[in-house]
Amino acid sequence: MASEGGGVEDECDQLRREVRSLWWGSCELSAKEGELKNMLKEQEREVAEEERKLEVQRCKVEEKRRKVEDLKRDLGTQLQSLRLGVEQLQTKSRPKSVRLKDLCSAREVDNTKRLDKLPPEVWEKVLDHLEGNDHFPLALSCRYFRQKQKELGVRTIQSKPKSLPFPDHSLIIL
Repeated sequence: MASEGGGVEDECDQLRREVRSLWWGSCELSAKEGELKNMLKEQEREVAEEERKLEVQRCKVEEKRRKVEDLKRDLGTQLQSLRLGVEQLQTKSRPKSVRLKDLCSAREVDNTKRLDKLPPEVWEKVLDHLEGNDHFPLALSCRYFRQKQKELGVRTIQSKPKSLPFPDHSLIIL
């Protein structure tokens, strides 16, 4: 029996070692399970935080979208009001514009009658006394002076000899 008793003890020792080994393995697995659970919780927290940030951004984008739509509506209303105002001003200004053109034409006719009292020779002398840079402002001052410069400029070009190297320069002054 002693041999039997030694065999039982050996078997018990063997079983104890195996149970201890399994217990340590179980502890290691539990620790790893805990680590994995912690990692999973951390990942879930990060995902929840990212989702919260995305939701905040969505809300901001939606708010901006509403503001843009409101602004479009307001600007559309203002634009419509401005267009109506422009149309009304144009309607009011048409008769005044026609009247202004008529008055200007009448004054132009009066001015032409008064200015035509001077003979062309006098106008020619007046324009001859102007320097080259003075012809342009004179031509811009009224149609009559512009027309006189054209007429007298054409006469001076026709009266000059054709052998000038740059005959077109006299036209620039006009």
